Amino acid sequence: TVKASAEINDRGKAARDETEALPVPVREKGEPAMLPPAVKAPPEPAKRDRKLNVEEYRPPKGGYGPSDDEQYARRELEAARKALAEGDKAAVWEHAEEAILNAAEYATKFAARDLIYKAGPITPEPLTDSEKARVRRCIGGERIRYYRELEPASEQGKIALERLILKTAREYGIGGTSERKITEMEEEFLKDTATAKDPAADEAEAKGLKAMKAAAEKAEAAGKLATAYRILYRYVAALMAAPAGKRPESVPSADKRLKALGRKLIAAVPAADRKLMRDAVNHPAWKRITVFPTRHFIFIVPEPVKKRIKRDSIMRLDVAFTFEADFFSVSTSKYNVRITVFLKELWGFRGGTGGGSQINIGYKWAVENHNPAAVDSMLYTHEMGHCMTVGRMLFMFPGFIEGVANLAMVMAEDCIGRHASAKRSIESQIKLGTRYYINGNLAYWMVQNYAPSFTVMAGLVAREPLVAGAFDWAKMRGALRDFMNFPIKPRSLFQYAWAWVKSLEPYFGDKVYDYYRLCRFPLAEDSREVLQDDLDFYNAELAMASFEGPEALLGLLDDLEKHNPRSYYRQLVMLKLLEEADATGDEDLREEMIRKLGLVREAMVLGPYSEKWGYMGVLEPEKRIDLRGEYRTYRSVVRWKRERADAAGFFARKSGYRGHWSGYVLCYVKVPEDMPARLWVRSRRGFAAWVNGRVVHKVPRFIGKAWDTLSDFAFFDITLRKGWNRLLGRFSFNFNEGLMRMRLTDRDGDAIEGLEFSVEDHEADIPPLPRAKDVVKVFSDDFEKSTLSRNRWRIGSGKFTVKKGALLSENGRARKFRWTVVPAERKDPDPAIVWTKCRNLWKHDGYRVELKVRHPRKALPEMYITLDGEGDENICSGASIHLSVSRSTLSWLLCHYDFKFYAGSTKEVKAATEHVITVQRLGDLYSLSIDGVTLFENLSLPEVKQGQVGLAWMKDGPQLDEVTITTLKAAKGKRRK
Repeated sequence: TVKASAEINDRGKAARDETEALPVPVREKGEPAMLPPAVKAPPEPAKRDRKLNVEEYRPPKGGYGPSDDEQYARRELEAARKALAEGDKAAVWEHAEEAILNAAEYATKFAARDLIYKAGPITPEPLTDSEKARVRRCIGGERIRYYRELEPASEQGKIALERLILKTAREYGIGGTSERKITEMEEEFLKDTATAKDPAADEAEAKGLKAMKAAAEKAEAAGKLATAYRILYRYVAALMAAPAGKRPESVPSADKRLKALGRKLIAAVPAADRKLMRDAVNHPAWKRITVFPTRHFIFIVPEPVKKRIKRDSIMRLDVAFTFEADFFSVSTSKYNVRITVFLKELWGFRGGTGGGSQINIGYKWAVENHNPAAVDSMLYTHEMGHCMTVGRMLFMFPGFIEGVANLAMVMAEDCIGRHASAKRSIESQIKLGTRYYINGNLAYWMVQNYAPSFTVMAGLVAREPLVAGAFDWAKMRGALRDFMNFPIKPRSLFQYAWAWVKSLEPYFGDKVYDYYRLCRFPLAEDSREVLQDDLDFYNAELAMASFEGPEALLGLLDDLEKHNPRSYYRQLVMLKLLEEADATGDEDLREEMIRKLGLVREAMVLGPYSEKWGYMGVLEPEKRIDLRGEYRTYRSVVRWKRERADAAGFFARKSGYRGHWSGYVLCYVKVPEDMPARLWVRSRRGFAAWVNGRVVHKVPRFIGKAWDTLSDFAFFDITLRKGWNRLLGRFSFNFNEGLMRMRLTDRDGDAIEGLEFSVEDHEADIPPLPRAKDVVKVFSDDFEKSTLSRNRWRIGSGKFTVKKGALLSENGRARKFRWTVVPAERKDPDPAIVWTKCRNLWKHDGYRVELKVRHPRKALPEMYITLDGEGDENICSGASIHLSVSRSTLSWLLCHYDFKFYAGSTKEVKAATEHVITVQRLGDLYSLSIDGVTLFENLSLPEVKQGQVGLAWMKDGPQLDEVTITTLKAAKGKRRK
């Protein structure tokens, strides 16, 4: 806060004044010229006589969050009852909210809630000046968002739109487009205009300076400003090149006229673009906006909607605010800030966003609805959960934040008196999460948002007995408070996950470890013991040993290897010893630590690659390895270079790129037998790794920072085959210099005996990827006579039974296939979505889907093809391939649930009336070809075996002529010679 900052500044000034007042020491003869640096105070030593958890387990105590005061809450509850008897509604709200915020028992909280309901709504405080300014900024921001959706046809219109946005930003007191951006747009537009081909300009230029000047004036008079500018631009250039005595006019004079004409050209916005912006500025929606406050919210809504919002609905939302604030133990200052709720009439998003002190709701689709508007719904309480936790709840995996918001949503629904609704939500979300996440065998970092991510929390709450007719939220409340106030700052994403599970244990028991292992969290078998020692004991021990020096670190390492070898602090101690060995020049210690850490000391390095497709782009090293060949990037040609890591094991690269770029590190690893291993990574952004061509990890760049691989805690379990293995790592960066480090140990973090690293070419020794061998054609049907209606397939050939909107095949082996048609949108033209399910598909190594599609006119295919999906409205589920068209380019995207893994494009596939599309899955390897052109082959993705194939057409997509599904098995391939 401003006040706190002022106090800190005053304190710093006083300290400086005090320092300046001290006498300057006089150096005596023989004393050093500089005073020695101040000695750093040693950290607090740990209790070294205590037993480790592997010997005698001690559960975590918990209670790190704010403490409750049940007696104070009961006094406030009595005060609220007294105020209700006296008819003082405002006092009822004040005392009841205090009771909710301070009570430990939910029965007390519910009693306070009931008193608020009996008192009913109260008149809120009027808007303050700061709140009025915030509302104004919200409205200005929505204007800018709406303006940015406009698409002017001309370049002048685009420049005018940026000026409109800048003007709006200044008018409403918010940040917006700068003058510099507008200037750059104008300069680029004038440059493109001046250099464009123009026969009239060519003709005038051929006739000489005087003819050019006359032609420019004539074109300007006729309103042909672009032609006039091109001629005048060439005229100025010719003037500068002509001898001084042969110039019809001076260069500055002509240049001045050129600049004036340029301004006139920029201002010549076509009438259609002017009307587009004028209509946006004067849209009736802006006049309908009205603002009104409640106890904890400020609503910005269309006037018709305000009349439809019931006071009881607002009252319940205010009560939900207090319960969520208590659930997450928000500060008093945040509790006193009213949240802005903006129902946006011009925003077509079917949902909302929330964070900080603002909730945005897309209301375009509901503004004409005449039913009562409920603001105490789950949509509002979900977004309010984001407002309560922003900046306090870090990513453990992409869906975690949404899972926490869903937890707050269901808790609020339950606590405002709707237990039946909360129960249905928990049951349905557990069902969805179990089906798609736990049974789908997804790794924890791939958990989807909302329902699946909520499963890991809802499962614990649902098992507890009810309290006063509602779920017992006290335990989860305590765990959340402990987690957000955890006493030791976790060092990595993995430790955040561990801290979360450890925060749950005091309230739900040690069964949470088994439950979260089931949910694919990164928890080892002995994590119940390891967690306690890692986060309590060894954190202090490492700090103490680092202060004392190498001997103490070696002693701590011996203690870890003896009592708790799987502790991740053991890895940190070895890395610290590597630093000490480098600083002191102890080569023996350095070599020992390198061996134990399994550091990759020498590798082939390739790059940099600029990321045209972002982190999804499939670059050449992922398709082929040629250590003696060259690879073309978007700027140059790169080759593999043999490089040695520095003393700490880092490979450093500089790109020269301003944006995102990638680099590759490759080495060959030899082990004496087939074995599981663990790959440890340190990078600054996203990371991907392949072992023998199969992906073992691939994190999209946008969550790379959340993974925090800076701490060497990021590890990925892999499997090495006997003999030589190829280890390929891709590191993604967003600044000029990148550092990367890789280590290889066994699953316990120990050195692998007999491990060899090499940078020589061992491609001949690398086991090839499996080849597909046809087993049986399980389904084939000819749709040549069929036609595609708006929302169903009509089958003209083959034997099918229509039952409840589904087409049941009766064709021999295909008896277990079920084709269903699901319209994606109710109002828009419906693309057809067809799913086939077969319980036996997943028993095979893979299958191939061959499609013959036909267009009424020559075109490229645009569609979704999903393998291993769920078979519902979610088109892009499981492993999905999306084909999209832009002019003559066919782009493809290969994704796994919400994660986009690979992308690319081709111009080799030509527009035609008929296309043959072949998609293949063999284990975790995916391939796609169209009309014999291979778009990608053997790209590795995490495997999910749902045994379902889905096809979805865009509204202008092709008709299906023929479909064939063939099961496959892996044929052992010979090693390459």
